Amino acid sequence: MMLAESNAFVSMSSSADQDYPPSNILDPSDKVFWMTTGLYPQEFIITFKEPIEFRQIRFVTTNVKRFVMFTTANTEPRNFDTILEKTLPNNENDLQIHEYTLDRLTEVRHFKCVILAGYDSFANVRANDWPLMKDVRPTVAIAIAYVFAIVFGRKWMKNQKAFELRNFMFIYNVLQVIFCAYITYETAYVWFKERYSFLCQPVDYSNHITAIQACKACWWYYIMKVVDLIDTIIFVLRKKR
Repeated sequence: MMLAESNAFVSMSSSADQDYPPSNILDPSDKVFWMTTGLYPQEFIITFKEPIEFRQIRFVTTNVKRFVMFTTANTEPRNFDTILEKTLPNNENDLQIHEYTLDRLTEVRHFKCVILAGYDSFANVRANDWPLMKDVRPTVAIAIAYVFAIVFGRKWMKNQKAFELRNFMFIYNVLQVIFCAYITYETAYVWFKERYSFLCQPVDYSNHITAIQACKACWWYYIMKVVDLIDTIIFVLRKKR
């Protein structure tokens, strides 16, 4: 469907992120998206000012598992007929680009798509490109390497002289203080700006600046916990318990 050239508009959507609005569905670019902001199912309806006929559909998504498409030629968006139902493979956060050819030309006044299920339903897509966020395997590899380093490091150090590591520890501790101060600043700023609750605060999945700052603060805290694994390795190399 050539939505941009058919006087179409999005007449209904189940989610409305201010930075990724439903109107983005009509954009032919693969870099412009509508973002769902809640649990499945999610749906939208595209309405055409004049009835159109089409047979081919190009569907570009990410993390969508199963969807159903409907159409109706009625003036009002009711009495929809199912035209397509598909289950998509998991592309691990990469784009899912699919083109479908229908059995016959279909006259459409309203087009409805219902996303029934998705992969990583609670994944935070804003952090997909951040280190250790897109895939769990690097974190698992780090954890396995950490265990091996501790087990075999202790065996190797039995007959070795303890390392001093004073310069390394000084730089390491200074960096720890800097990053902890940064995380504290970001957290305090977001709390002051948005009056976050320390008891129960709903997750803000939008791309608002304070929501992104809160997301980054959590990510830096996670990275700091990974970096903290170095502490135990230092103890092993210094023969400390």
